[in-house]
Amino acid sequence: MIPKIFVFCNSCEPNWHCVQALTEDGCFIASHVCSSHCFIRHDMGIDPDGWKRDIYAIHYPDGYEVVFEETPQDPSPEFKAAYQRHTSYTKEEYIERMLIHQKVQAPELEKVK
Repeated sequence: MIPKIFVFCNSCEPNWHCVQALTEDGCFIASHVCSSHCFIRHDMGIDPDGWKRDIYAIHYPDGYEVVFEETPQDPSPEFKAAYQRHTSYTKEEYIERMLIHQKVQAPELEKVK
């Protein structure tokens, strides 16, 4: 089964849309702010030729499916499970995942300890 990456609009104001990408195993791996809801599909890699796909491939090198959670106030059961995994990480597990994605460099890791 191909793992999923859930993209959702965390804050949709009239002029700005803050969008997040959450992996099936509970990692927030990408975000973006765009000026129109219409740009989300391309800017967050929902479209096959969209942005962010290089980031997604680091997490899931064997392939993935990007799912647009268009109504995060009524999330799918899979999205709820991914978010639950995210909230259940220990500090050490979280740091390990961020190191894998090269989002936390060694000097920054010392600040977290």
